Amino acid sequence: MTRPPIAIRSLDLAQASPFLEHAWDKILADHPEAELWIGDQPPLTTIPARARESGHLLGEVPTTHDGELVVSWSIPNERTLEESTLFENGNMVPGPLPAVYALADKRAAKSLFQRFGLPTPRGTVLDRGFSEGGLLQPSFRRRLEQQLMAPLRYPLIMKPLWDCMGHGVRIVDDPARIEEAIGSSTARDLLVEEFLDGHAGSIEVLGEPGDYQFQSPCWTGSSFSGVSQGFDSLRVSHPDLFSDVLTKEFRTSLTDLLSSLGYRGACCVDFVVDGERIFVLEINPRVSGASCLSAAASGVDAFEASYRIAASQWHRRPRRVPRGGASIQAGGEWAARLVHRIHEDGLALDWYRDREIVVDGAASRSVIVGGAPDIVRSIFERLDVNGPFSS
Repeated sequence: MTRPPIAIRSLDLAQASPFLEHAWDKILADHPEAELWIGDQPPLTTIPARARESGHLLGEVPTTHDGELVVSWSIPNERTLEESTLFENGNMVPGPLPAVYALADKRAAKSLFQRFGLPTPRGTVLDRGFSEGGLLQPSFRRRLEQQLMAPLRYPLIMKPLWDCMGHGVRIVDDPARIEEAIGSSTARDLLVEEFLDGHAGSIEVLGEPGDYQFQSPCWTGSSFSGVSQGFDSLRVSHPDLFSDVLTKEFRTSLTDLLSSLGYRGACCVDFVVDGERIFVLEINPRVSGASCLSAAASGVDAFEASYRIAASQWHRRPRRVPRGGASIQAGGEWAARLVHRIHEDGLALDWYRDREIVVDGAASRSVIVGGAPDIVRSIFERLDVNGPFSS
């Protein structure tokens, strides 16, 4: 190996705790000379050994590096894409770059969903670079957008074509407000889709072509509750979630899509379940906010998996079956309610996190617990949530 392995994290380390630290310890055990590049960190963050602040993550003009083993644990998608450009000759995970780019581009991803038979909400792209770029006569610009959206049923959901993590998303339930909503968006290009009422979920996929592994599914909220940002929320990972729609055929279509791109690494498939139907919304080509929740349930975490894939160790990993547990992640007020319920009931659970994390400059308590599926389901239902087990 010509230079030490490099791991990169552009977001608060605490948001990935404790699994990122465990993965980093594994890398250091194999490669004591490895480096962890980090971006800005909130005050009081515990910095792991051999971590250093990297100017590349702080907006400085980058130079290209050689590297035989590079792992990005960064969020959001644009940070992962930026970091991919730093290593032209490196074994970068997630990768390869064209695959990461295609999945991060909502228009390209939606075409892939349709190509591989994965249901996705009806929608259209408003390409403002075209409609506002001077090629169209002014009187036809709005007419074009109106007619592109005409076949869609309200309510509609508007998303920036490139942004993620709920930023810039808006739900419009009145046709009379669509012009104002489009005009007020700061995004140049917009994906406009039919908004579906239902349970929002995700499932993490780890691996490389010919050897992908699915994590336990996660319930991340209800779409009818609107757009949720930050960590003041309640999520659950449970092996029985969405079992009627996450079929073998559905999973095969997903892995066929990823294989067609040669994708290597972790990715998070976001979907909504509308009654008995599932619709794929996005595939984020990176570790995600649900990675820690999935790891607490399955015992297999995306951070170490990414390293094993980059190090060509994935196919030699211990072929243990995920332990089939379940987990709950709670933030803000939900964290206090969850902890109170656990102590009140005297439940035996594994504690993975109970600490403050910083989200968009604000500190919030974050708790992750795991245990047997029946215990996790019981405590989740006692929190009086309109969740997936009550439907």
